[in-house]
Amino acid sequence: MLLVVACCFLWLDPLVEIYELSNDSLQKLRIAVFLVWAAVQISLVRPLMQAYFHGALVQWYNLRHFGGTKKDEDHISKQIQMKVMVNTYIACKVAIQVLGPSFQFFLWIPF
Repeated sequence: MLLVVACCFLWLDPLVEIYELSNDSLQKLRIAVFLVWAAVQISLVRPLMQAYFHGALVQWYNLRHFGGTKKDEDHISKQIQMKVMVNTYIACKVAIQVLGPSFQFFLWIPF
């Protein structure tokens, strides 16, 4: 959270002028802070996705084992299939939203 705030403040000129940095050192500082932010964001993908999948597994387990009687089994089966499709879609969306900005930043770095 602090890295995001630091990244935002590095682009506000009045706040940057307080620290009296040269343009070259400011650019290097911006790149360094963004590199750290991108690395942290990429390293957090696995725990975030694992927590999301754990919640999906708990939902599936509860629906499968506490969903109803035997006569509701066909309806429960359809609900489970729907939940799996929704969870897969949302997992892909979350992964793209988390990884997208980090990898996009690596494309902007002038080497």
